[in-house]
Amino acid sequence: MKIDADLPGIPVTSNQKQRAENAHSKAGGTFAESLRGAMNSVHETEAPLQTASLPHMTATTQTRVQIDAMAVGEQALSLMEHLYTRLDDHRIPQGLLDTIASGLSDQVKQLQTVRDELEDGDPLKQTIEQIGILSAVEAAKINRGDYSS
Repeated sequence: MKIDADLPGIPVTSNQKQRAENAHSKAGGTFAESLRGAMNSVHETEAPLQTASLPHMTATTQTRVQIDAMAVGEQALSLMEHLYTRLDDHRIPQGLLDTIASGLSDQVKQLQTVRDELEDGDPLKQTIEQIGILSAVEAAKINRGDYSS
């Protein structure tokens, strides 16, 4: 999803717009490809990291954590997509809603775990945080009865 209009009261620099456009042009069709494109865009504008600055994290470990985070993020997004598809049918049984709410709550816990394993400067951390928030909100809406017939 591309948002063309700037948010009111929040200035956006031309450098930020350029990075967003680069990420959008490099992003693929899947969530993992989109994140790789965004991460490559950020890394192009930053100075290369020195190995000594990451004493406890090797490149292999960090990559594994990022891959795990992307997999959990994709699962959460797939479950929400399933919910939205079913809601379009207007015939979703309460039992299925309860199952989806439970699944989303489980996904939130997994997202929190992988988010906490990511480095503070990793752009994937914020994305995982946003997916977790959206998942928690949708689970709460189901539990509150917003989608009940």
